[in-house]
Amino acid sequence: MAKKHGGNTLEGILKDNGVEMPKFADNHPNGEKVWKDASKALAHNAEGDVHIALPNTPGKSSGWAHQGDELGSRRPNNVFDMDEFPILRHNPKVDKVWAHDADFPNEPPVLIWDRATR
Repeated sequence: MAKKHGGNTLEGILKDNGVEMPKFADNHPNGEKVWKDASKALAHNAEGDVHIALPNTPGKSSGWAHQGDELGSRRPNNVFDMDEFPILRHNPKVDKVWAHDADFPNEPPVLIWDRATR
């Protein structure tokens, strides 16, 4: 989805640069931490309009005010809500955060944060 629109994902950036990562759920002692650190670094270095993709779970709230059930629900303490989104909101180089429903890639994204209205 990201490459189709001229962007990239964390996984794509790592692959493009030949970086091999442990699997997130592996028994690797630092697997989760390594992925979280890479994810945080990407959020800290983001600029302009940021696009994210989340899976949709019908009938469950997106967790964002005024967005109802438009976006997917996420597991508690997920990396996006706990790490990436707070960093993006405090990153002075980020203007907007758009969310795409990964299950429906042809649907328009939903604006979930806009620096101009905060």
